[in-house]
Amino acid sequence: MFKELALMVWMMWPIVTITLILLPLLPNLWRKIGILTYLVLFTFWLPVAYLILLSQDLLLQITVDFHIIIVFLGFILIIIGLIIHTWTAKLLGTKALVGYNVVRPDNEKGSLITSSLFSIVRHPTYLAHTSLWLGFFFLTGFLSLMILTLLDFLITYLMIIPLEEKELVQRFGQEYIDYKKRVPKFFPRLFRS
Repeated sequence: MFKELALMVWMMWPIVTITLILLPLLPNLWRKIGILTYLVLFTFWLPVAYLILLSQDLLLQITVDFHIIIVFLGFILIIIGLIIHTWTAKLLGTKALVGYNVVRPDNEKGSLITSSLFSIVRHPTYLAHTSLWLGFFFLTGFLSLMILTLLDFLITYLMIIPLEEKELVQRFGQEYIDYKKRVPKFFPRLFRS
């Protein structure tokens, strides 16, 4: 069961990452082709998923035998990740989570959400992803999921967040710049000064 779960995580990760990188990189292209954007992204994902499927024996070869407390922590991290992701979807709307505002912008700036989860961390969705991936590593023990977690974190922190924040500064200007000064990017502050 854990092997299938780990394989599912590996196969789902590229579609999320491909979407989060390509949407902000080429917004004019996506606006031109509209809803077909998702077919193009799926087309990018399909061969990657197939390669992962072919490589599953290699990817899921090395396991770490965690103590039951770490396995339980993995389960808790998955639950936390799902809660944060669901909460963020409720705050932003599902369309925003799948990048529909890039594909079909309504020419309205919208409003910057700075309350609730967004008062604690600027990018709760990405925090949720990291919590999920790390949780799946602790739960299943497949070392490749730890590598995936680190890779996802680096890509998110060094590529995806800067791309997104550039667009948010363009859209919201000084309001977003002030928000950036007040609220941490990824890691919530446990104690406020």
